[in-house]
Amino acid sequence: MSQEEDVSKGLINFLEPILKNENINVFIDEETVRGKDLKNLFKRIQDTRISLAIFSESKCDFNELRKIKEPVDEAIPIFYKVDAIGDLADLQNRCKKDLINSAVEEMSRLLANISVEVNREKEGNHKCFMVPARKLQISHSEKLINWTWSSIYEAPNEAAIEIAMLNEVYWLHMSGNFHTRNLTPGTKYEVVFLVSLEDTSFGWDQPVNLNLKLINPDGTESFQERTTSLECHIGENWVDIQAGVLVAPPRNAAAKMTFTMYQYVTSDRKSGLLVKGVAIRPMP
Repeated sequence: MSQEEDVSKGLINFLEPILKNENINVFIDEETVRGKDLKNLFKRIQDTRISLAIFSESKCDFNELRKIKEPVDEAIPIFYKVDAIGDLADLQNRCKKDLINSAVEEMSRLLANISVEVNREKEGNHKCFMVPARKLQISHSEKLINWTWSSIYEAPNEAAIEIAMLNEVYWLHMSGNFHTRNLTPGTKYEVVFLVSLEDTSFGWDQPVNLNLKLINPDGTESFQERTTSLECHIGENWVDIQAGVLVAPPRNAAAKMTFTMYQYVTSDRKSGLLVKGVAIRPMP
């Protein structure tokens, strides 16, 4: 193994467990031959939502990379002991610790705002999006006595879906966010929590509250709120619990949305709720 390979391998070996500890799924491409087959490399990048490119102890003309169309939602470059050629040559190298910390922070920030695109659910050219349960803020989900996490497979050839399973709480609160710049302007969307209630569920006599808030670039807000019963869905498969609807604004006036499901009836001990995530779907 060359010195360059030693440096990049060591950095990757240090970075990988840190990312996994932050619940970031990691795939490392170790098959691409260094300096060759860049087209194949960028084809693999197309299959990811975020790419972390590490350039170490090499000379690279980054202007050449711009000839390839940006194939990924977000790309984070790390330049570690690099002599760069071209108009990116003024980038400063940083120590390994700083590189790791900044990369993890940036990837966590991007993943919090990039939803998982649900390719199997499309209507025309308008994509559906999914904010998975792990990206929701669920009260007490860090406590195993209250919530546990599991994986399900909805089809034999599809990836596992991580779901949150409610063991027992009195105070229910879960929320998330999404940015409308990902949506098709002028298209009407519904925002729904995807949940299921086991046959043995209890404590859902009282309705839950749901709301959808849009925060516009100028600071103004719009707000929708409703209540609905979950008790009637006990024993059913996955059901959609609508938080609200919206018409996607123009991209130059894109808004941040937040969505919440909550119930603060502290005398009701609740159990049996399964949470897959929140879907943002185009409506007919």
